[in-house]
Amino acid sequence: MKLKVIHPLWTHIPAVAALIVLIVFAINTGPLSGWVPVHFSFNGEPDTYGSPWSVLRLVIGLSVFFILLSVSLDELWARQEKSKTFNWLSLLDDIVVGAMTGITLGYIIFLQYNESSFGFPWNYLGLVGGITTVLAILLEIARPYHPYAGKLVEPKSEGLKAELFRRLKEKSPFVYWDYQNPLYITVLTTVLPLVLLVGAVLSWFSQPWASLLLVIVAILLTTAYTGYPAEYHRSLRSLGH
Repeated sequence: MKLKVIHPLWTHIPAVAALIVLIVFAINTGPLSGWVPVHFSFNGEPDTYGSPWSVLRLVIGLSVFFILLSVSLDELWARQEKSKTFNWLSLLDDIVVGAMTGITLGYIIFLQYNESSFGFPWNYLGLVGGITTVLAILLEIARPYHPYAGKLVEPKSEGLKAELFRRLKEKSPFVYWDYQNPLYITVLTTVLPLVLLVGAVLSWFSQPWASLLLVIVAILLTTAYTGYPAEYHRSLRSLGH
């Protein structure tokens, strides 16, 4: 059976494009020295040396991971979406990959000029990360809504119908709540940020910039949870009156 993808893959173009730009830029830079600074103290002084390709492989691997993770989460979101709503989680890969690309571009340029200390490339981070984020927002707004054709199982639906008919017959007011709160959203926005924050604390003294990136990702994940993720609240109704 052919698996139908509900969430359009073109919404991930900004992250994929940023990764391609990074790979092409690294290749066109020419042969990099095999023994360069690969880790820096918080003030930018080199404290560990190694192959620059180890850094690039790590960044590319993490970028692919976040893109695949975002594709999976967006598909899960689309399959439970009951009406078109802005999916903030769709920005995850674009923000993270854009940020990593900007930082890594600054790192490659640092190697090209053979500078003595590494100044954090806020300009490249802001430029690349800003472009990918803005494009991701526009694409998410332009994303069409396609109702999932799969059958939705409603437990105890007969009891619910009976209760609704009774209240309508008695002209009793009732509150109708319709919300989308799948378990994976709760886990993603509570447990995963805690894991990232623990990792940030453990890596603070050895890799402060990586620690900062983990904190940013953790904050982004928690913003998707506000008690009832993707909740659609229908106000108090007196349908029988």
